[in-house]
Amino acid sequence: MGTLLIAGFCVLVNSIFGFSELGLSKVALEKGEWFRILSFMFVHQNIEHLVINLASLILAGAVANEIGLQNATFLVIFFLVGISSAFLVLPFTSSVLVGASTGIYGIFGAITVKLGDYMSAPKVFSLFALAIAGSSLIENFWFQSSEMVLRLSAHLVALSFGAGFLVAIRRHRRWNRHVVYAAPKLVTKILK
Repeated sequence: MGTLLIAGFCVLVNSIFGFSELGLSKVALEKGEWFRILSFMFVHQNIEHLVINLASLILAGAVANEIGLQNATFLVIFFLVGISSAFLVLPFTSSVLVGASTGIYGIFGAITVKLGDYMSAPKVFSLFALAIAGSSLIENFWFQSSEMVLRLSAHLVALSFGAGFLVAIRRHRRWNRHVVYAAPKLVTKILK
């Protein structure tokens, strides 16, 4: 369900707005355009970028559903990891950040940890390494070298954050309930 909501919203936003209007950048934040903290995840550079992100999102959602990752956890990881990963990369670039990929990589990181319920640790580690290698190859193939380092960094940070976030949730069950129910209130307080 969460996958379809995000995918539908990405298609809707991209049909109305351009990435320069909703993308995240230091300049936009300095102008007080705080809505971009969330909006950048729904707008993409071009149709190819949108299609790649939608295909990845649908794959991540299908796998997450199959292995029992709850919708609320899926959405919290998608948004918190996506936004926090972008903020770690933002100080190092003057580019405009766009796309749902940081949230998607966060989901893939969480999926990798969740797969530990079904297979041995070496196999899970191998999957994590394969995800990193695959990301590197895709980034190297599709994007220019200057953009590649930025994108790869953001994606690897998101993959690691997603894995770490799910580990933290598992270790602190009460925190899980708190994050799922308190995260919207916290974001509202931060944006005020």
